[in-house]
Parts: sequence; structure tokens; C-alpha cells
Amino acid sequence: MKTDKVFPKGLFVNAPREGAPDFVLGSISISVESFTKFLSENEALVNESGYLRLDMLNGKEDKPYAVVNTYGLGSAPAAKTEEKPLHVDGDLPF
Repeated sequence: MKTDKVFPKGLFVNAPREGAPDFVLGSISISVESFTKFLSENEALVNESGYLRLDMLNGKEDKPYAVVNTYGLGSAPAAKTEEKPLHVDGDLPF
């Protein structure tokens, strides 16, 4: 099943600055207002533990970006429904 990529609004991934040491992978900037709004409008993207999982990827020309990792979301087993007895008055079914 193909799913469309979901890009988090208000989150910006930046490549390391020129001259940065090798251990610097880059930086992330978050617009609190935009990101909070994105989270409130996309609660289904948050897993049962309360986490929004993001994948950090390299795009064209090695430009980094983030995408929401939707693997396993919405695939949780459905809640069990309570089974109702066939007869509630105590009579036998025959």
C-alpha cells in the first residue's frame, strides 16, 4: 500500500554549516506555533506511546529534510467489543 509522504509543518532541517566538525550532522529549527498547530491537526500521526516519529532523509543535492514515519500507525488491533449473550432472560435457546 502506497502512502503519501507527510511533511511536518513548522520543522526545518538544515545541513551542517560550512566548516562544522565531522560529528555535526546538521541542525533542526522548530516554529513552535506552526509545529503545535500541525500536531493538533494530525493527532492520528502520534503513536500509542505519544511520539511523533520522524525520518531524516537526504534529498536532491544532499539537502536534508524530515518526513513523518507512519509505519505501524492505524494498524493496531481493533478494540474488543463486548459479546452479548443470545438470551438475556435465562431461557434455553430451544
